[in-house]
Amino acid sequence: MVTNDIKKKIVAAVAEDRKRYRSDAEHSRKLDLSTSVYSEVFISGKLDRKISDDGWMDIAMRLKLNLKDNFEWKTANTPTYDYIYTQLERCQEEHISLIFCDEAGIGKTYTATQYVKENAEAVLVDCSQSKSKRRLIKAIAQEFGVATTGKYVDVYERLVYYLNNFVNNPLIILDEAGDLQQDAYLELKALWNITQGNCGWYMMGAVGLKQKIDRAKQNEKVGYAELFDRYGCKYQSITSEEEWANDLKRFNATQIAIVANENAPKANIQQLIAGADGSLRRVAIEVKKLKRVANG
Repeated sequence: MVTNDIKKKIVAAVAEDRKRYRSDAEHSRKLDLSTSVYSEVFISGKLDRKISDDGWMDIAMRLKLNLKDNFEWKTANTPTYDYIYTQLERCQEEHISLIFCDEAGIGKTYTATQYVKENAEAVLVDCSQSKSKRRLIKAIAQEFGVATTGKYVDVYERLVYYLNNFVNNPLIILDEAGDLQQDAYLELKALWNITQGNCGWYMMGAVGLKQKIDRAKQNEKVGYAELFDRYGCKYQSITSEEEWANDLKRFNATQIAIVANENAPKANIQQLIAGADGSLRRVAIEVKKLKRVANG
């Protein structure tokens, strides 16, 4: 059962997320709610019997809420964070497109998630959950609050019209882009073409994304060379920058130390670096363990 305390957490998260949208109608479509239910629950505050337990769970999932974790986590300005955040700003402001391919566990998704929270008209889509063209276009449309009912072509045309006419600086961040199917890459090329000059794009993935695109280009698969060209003809990477080139171990240790100093300043940093095994995901787990012990 979804308790009132959980509902209140979700309501607070909905109110925060609403700031990124132009209207209640758009936001209600993102949450897959009718405008009447949205109004009664999130504007009038009528929490009882308006949304089922499954419905509350769906909203929490769409907002990526962690309802069990009460730890305060502070964002740290790691090299990855600063590098990607700056590129995202540029893509959104200048309506350009880039591909970022780099090591796993360095903070790509975390940075993109924070950026979307802090910047209106920017959306983040997990391509590992939306691999086909139909699921991908629907996911993008839903994130913007565009209606996803009707035939696929209707959803596609609504999304195109919205991006070209209703928002000034839309940015679409495609995370785990290496998981996309062939038809999705071709549809991305088509969507890029028809929104050129009106929309920024940022494709992210680990080194497998680069390998996939390069292999497809070498095999002359339709669409990949053109897609690569539209995304800047270059793979962006923080670990290949001159400061970090050929020293991934030092790069990871530097990032972990920055995050640990922000979130666990009294911890043994060298111990955390060893325990995290080079991954910022792992350092978060280690820091939370320390906090649990400290809190009894």
